[in-house]
Amino acid sequence: MGISKECLAVSDYIIEKVRKDNLGKTLRDTTFIYRKRLQKLLYFSEVIYMLENEGETLFPDEYFIWGSGPVIPGVYKTYFGEELHPVSNGLENKLTAKEKRAIELVLVMTKGIPTMELIDLSYGPVFASEDRYTVSKEKIYDYFLNRSLFELGPGRKPGKEKVKVKVKSNRI
Repeated sequence: MGISKECLAVSDYIIEKVRKDNLGKTLRDTTFIYRKRLQKLLYFSEVIYMLENEGETLFPDEYFIWGSGPVIPGVYKTYFGEELHPVSNGLENKLTAKEKRAIELVLVMTKGIPTMELIDLSYGPVFASEDRYTVSKEKIYDYFLNRSLFELGPGRKPGKEKVKVKVKSNRI
């Protein structure tokens, strides 16, 4: 299982934003990013992006159901170690303003929320899935469409009509 360039770009953007936010902070105020947290930040970034863009996805990678909720195995295999580092050689610079906005919104909304709580929050679509190994982006989108887990920003109201999820193809 590989990882798309889009997913690499989003992952690296998250890692860089967290690292820059940590500059000058005391150890107590530092946000640590490990693989599990990166997975949840990717997941919720995609949720927010889909909700704000009528089902369009951030990346084409499929979510698999693991013990820690929906994950992208390629991310787990690509990023490892005590401290995560970008690996895409600048692909994160190709993200659009809309993509960056969704990611940054998630980083603000999840600040201070323990990783285990984010894992718990990610399980909803898993329980709604008929498949025991994967959860579709359509299921994820439909699940969060009528829930107010996060403040979704201007113009977004729970209960909006369902739309077909548009999975992005490789574009970077």
